[in-house]
Amino acid sequence: MIMIWPKVCISILNWNRYELTIRCLEALATLDYPNYFIVVVDNASTDASIERIRAAFPDVFIIQSETNLGYAGGNELALNYALADAGTDLFWILNNDARPDPQTLTTLVKVYQQVGDAIYGGVALTSDSLPGSWRLNMPLRNISLRLQLRFGRDTHGKPFDAYFPTRQPRIVDYVAGSCFMIPLPVVRKHGFMETSFFLYAEEDDYCARMRREGVPTVLVPEAVVYHIGGASGESQGPLHPIIAYYRARNYIIFSRRHRGWVMTVLTSIRHFISIALMFAQGLVGQNDDAKVAHYRLLGLRDGLLDRMGKTYAPEDFLPKSS
Repeated sequence: MIMIWPKVCISILNWNRYELTIRCLEALATLDYPNYFIVVVDNASTDASIERIRAAFPDVFIIQSETNLGYAGGNELALNYALADAGTDLFWILNNDARPDPQTLTTLVKVYQQVGDAIYGGVALTSDSLPGSWRLNMPLRNISLRLQLRFGRDTHGKPFDAYFPTRQPRIVDYVAGSCFMIPLPVVRKHGFMETSFFLYAEEDDYCARMRREGVPTVLVPEAVVYHIGGASGESQGPLHPIIAYYRARNYIIFSRRHRGWVMTVLTSIRHFISIALMFAQGLVGQNDDAKVAHYRLLGLRDGLLDRMGKTYAPEDFLPKSS
């Protein structure tokens, strides 16, 4: 029997972290899947990213964006390239700080061939996980909203087997944007993520919108990526305020759209309490907490006012080169 493998476009978004992108590309070279191509989208990096990536992988296709378009906007450039190729079937978004296991793409595609049109995601593990002792690095909402209500948000470092006693694919509400696969017929019929989120929550919003259209979201536990998590932004101290802004704003907007005003009010109250504590710590400790709290407060305000788009440019928060 001859196996027919759908053609997959893999989208890697880079912004000023070429070393992560190169490491991700090195991991992709070990995939056992036979029918894919890679598109690297450089989101207007200000360093030597394009030159370094091309030197390491001279044959990789790179799209250079003139401006930083954010997560959905950057990946949309690769998506449009995939849509223009009539032979491409699937679009797989992979964060540049994630390294897929060699079998991950094959596993995702096999589940797709069984289930059909849906959104597919894998399980993010800590970057130092070893076979037999996998540890999770993903929000609990990507596993179970019911468990999130009981145990909070974070699963970082928790044993894989504690949450996945079986490896069977499961229907979930959301999957993480670090490993996010969409069949192109879904995009052609229903569109893509909303680019006006710019950063954060756009994949959750997309999953929620597709669910209303009858398109399920499927988590595939055997499809794993080793994910640093936040390495493209959070590890850079100057970007902490802008990250706090977009997270606060966009998850308030998400809550208003999909969870109703009661949950939005409760979420806002939790934000206000956390912001007040951060302000106090910042004033007492003379650290960056007060600045982060200020931008988080701005994000909360803009979320309640439904202001979207690229209101603050991350590149403006990077240190100026001399």
